[in-house]
Amino acid sequence: MPIFHGGPTWPTLADAVVAHHRAHAAAGTDDYRLEAIVFAPAGEEVTETQVRPRLDQLHYESGEIVNLYFPGYFTRDQAPAAWGASETKLRVGGVDYFFEAEAFVEMSKTAAKAFPAWRSRGDCDLLLVLSRPVASLPDDDSGPPLTAEEQISSVFDVTTAQQIKLTQAVRDEAIPSVHEFLRNLIDYAENHQDPRGFMMGSGGTAVAKAMLEWVLSLVPGDARPLWRKTRYLLPAWTSADAAP
Repeated sequence: MPIFHGGPTWPTLADAVVAHHRAHAAAGTDDYRLEAIVFAPAGEEVTETQVRPRLDQLHYESGEIVNLYFPGYFTRDQAPAAWGASETKLRVGGVDYFFEAEAFVEMSKTAAKAFPAWRSRGDCDLLLVLSRPVASLPDDDSGPPLTAEEQISSVFDVTTAQQIKLTQAVRDEAIPSVHEFLRNLIDYAENHQDPRGFMMGSGGTAVAKAMLEWVLSLVPGDARPLWRKTRYLLPAWTSADAAP
């Protein structure tokens, strides 16, 4: 199933995550799923040269296990009236998506609250995090509406979140390209099916160390020393001091 989701708000993206889980639950195949949240601000070098030109291809390559989410990109119908529709657009899966800087900034601020060790610095970043199966989601919606931050914590297991600094990795030639890195990630997840084995552990340090070994298996051998000595991969849910 090709999956590319944009959204002007976190609830929009969270609703898309839950809808995907419900579809799998109806088929009896729902479980924790690996979500790739790509912060790719329009105009940023790696976004323009490596991400945007390959989004349509990645949309069809993302498969059944990995979902791709791009905060700040959304269809004209999704755009809040206060923001309007930007002229910065791309076409993915036959649908036009627009980028709105204000929406991106607001979603980045909310993400920084839900994933305390992550901060947007204007570069292209990847957040990898597990989303919860429908059976583990709250089924009582009679209380007050959740804030965006609370909705993130409800839908995602934020303790599994890891950040990968894509722009820095590209500049240092620690990955051949963003597309190849994401393609390898998708292939690995498809072949192993259950992402919990490399995403969950006893704490941030344990998860980060397991993730580092997994990421090293996705990059060329001559780039692995760079990954071991440079912090391209960091826990996103706790202090960066917990990084391996």
